[in-house]
Amino acid sequence: MLGEIVWLMSQDKVERHRPISDLERQVMPAILYREFRIFYIPQEMGLDSQPRLVKPEAGKPALEADGDPGLPLMPIGAVLWAMVSDAVAKMIEENPKALEKLRPEQWRSGSQKVIVRIIAAMGGANEMVREASK
Repeated sequence: MLGEIVWLMSQDKVERHRPISDLERQVMPAILYREFRIFYIPQEMGLDSQPRLVKPEAGKPALEADGDPGLPLMPIGAVLWAMVSDAVAKMIEENPKALEKLRPEQWRSGSQKVIVRIIAAMGGANEMVREASK
């Protein structure tokens, strides 16, 4: 999971220039708390094709597409979120930069889902956020 997310970050023009410390602050908590979703397309489609998002269970990698064990998948994006308290959500709303510095105890402090990071170098960010918000 971490490898797929790091690979996706390396493909994104903005994400690839972020410091490695961002992995510890924003990626690892999402993985540890299983508050992320990685989106895939069948590998044979290639990046030029219209993506057909495969929805694995949140926090678990997809190994096959549509029940076809012979069809390998390629990650195309990820959404990471935190479940924060009302107070933390208000703090983020007032200062979006605070999202980059969530402390571990804030990461899972309540029931409000806050998107921490969208990694969509291949496009489809809106669809990924919609799916992850369900």
